Amino acid sequence: QRRIAALKRLQSSLQLPPLSEFEAFGRTYPLPLRACQAQMAEVPVERLQYLAGFFDGDGCVTSRDGRPYLSVGLSNCSAEALLFFRDAFGGGIAGSVPGRGLKKPVLQWKLYSEAVCLEAAQHLLKYSILKRSQLQLLIDWPSKSDQRRQAAAHLTHLKSCDFHEHGELSWPWLAGFVDAEGCIGIRADSKSIFLNITQKDDAVLEKIFGFMQAEGIAAAQVRHDGRDAHVLSVSALESVLILLDNLLRNGLFLKKEQAETALLVKELNHDDLRRRISATAGNQKRYSRLDSSGCNRARKIQELHDKIRHSKVKLPEQEEELSLLREEHAYQNLITTYSTLRSDTKLLVAQGAQKQRLVAKQT
Repeated sequence: QRRIAALKRLQSSLQLPPLSEFEAFGRTYPLPLRACQAQMAEVPVERLQYLAGFFDGDGCVTSRDGRPYLSVGLSNCSAEALLFFRDAFGGGIAGSVPGRGLKKPVLQWKLYSEAVCLEAAQHLLKYSILKRSQLQLLIDWPSKSDQRRQAAAHLTHLKSCDFHEHGELSWPWLAGFVDAEGCIGIRADSKSIFLNITQKDDAVLEKIFGFMQAEGIAAAQVRHDGRDAHVLSVSALESVLILLDNLLRNGLFLKKEQAETALLVKELNHDDLRRRISATAGNQKRYSRLDSSGCNRARKIQELHDKIRHSKVKLPEQEEELSLLREEHAYQNLITTYSTLRSDTKLLVAQGAQKQRLVAKQT
């Protein structure tokens, strides 16, 4: 554990060189990528609904120097979505935050022109669910400087309470929202596929839950995650398959490979499913994600736990065996984490990452 903590500190201090280009759709684009002409009139309704869903998840209405603008920030691995926004609404793409440790470099699509922002906000407002008030405020942005300061303060307030019941959900909107906020995964101890959407406020999750029920997906639930957020979870196999199939047919893009792999749950074995889904997932749970051996240990622990729980006679030997299995499981997981950390850190250094010194604040 001490070695892992030391490696994590080292890794988090390693910063990659700034990006000069990014790849998307099989092409290489320079950074910064200059603004282009908006094509809003030519964008299909389904794509606008998808973009509204994605913007509700990862988009931002911000003001700078009294002027409002739209932006979306994503890792360089998800740059295709930024090109969707640029192609539809114009604007440019630039590097925002350099990569540090396991955190990928962040690219940002920005739309500054007030006239173009106004038109883009009007298009997004038609299909938005979460950020309707922010988009409406941008549309009504005042011209006088003192009123603009008040609008900027009101915008900050809206970011914490912007959900409204009005606004009609659609499958393309949900595909965009899942691409931005969703998580497709498989349990470590069984071939159970799940789709989770996490939000601080449960109101929008309840609205999505109602939409799913109306579309015949009843096996879903909204629960508190035990910390400071709520989760909409769909884990019943047939419901997950129906949900993923609908999302794929309505524009799911960033999580397309994960969804297509999950649909093969009846054909692939557990190890293949986890490997394929993990290969296209983010790094947030990289060091807590179990490998094949870890999954086997987890299954044995669960089987023994279930056996003890359903046994009429509690045997001390079984309790001791369960305790030993759990200790060995925890120890082997630490060994795997340490090995993965070493490999990842060496790769970062090979890619040109350098340790950044922390400058102490002077009092």
